[in-house]
Amino acid sequence: MFLPNDFYNDLFSRDENDHRSLESQHRPDQSHDTMRDDYLAAARKIIDDPNILINVISRRVKQLRRGSRPLVESLEKLSPEDTALREVSEGKISYLLATPEELSRL
Repeated sequence: MFLPNDFYNDLFSRDENDHRSLESQHRPDQSHDTMRDDYLAAARKIIDDPNILINVISRRVKQLRRGSRPLVESLEKLSPEDTALREVSEGKISYLLATPEELSRL
């Protein structure tokens, strides 16, 4: 999985004045990339529910890893996670929740 084990808890505990870096929490025995705090903070302003944000980002990361082209341009090489966070923060991707009627048909 691309997210650190404590990513979910970290989303709940952070506030905008907290400048701790996810990179400082990186464990060398794990092979995931860390996400940049500035991209995460910007995406959280768009999708404030951490559960939804995790789902949107993880689905988009899977698409990017399977070869989908990024919807944002960058001069630097970004990880798929950072690319997905930037796409959310720049309004390139969003989500739509199912209505109760749609859920009842499943």
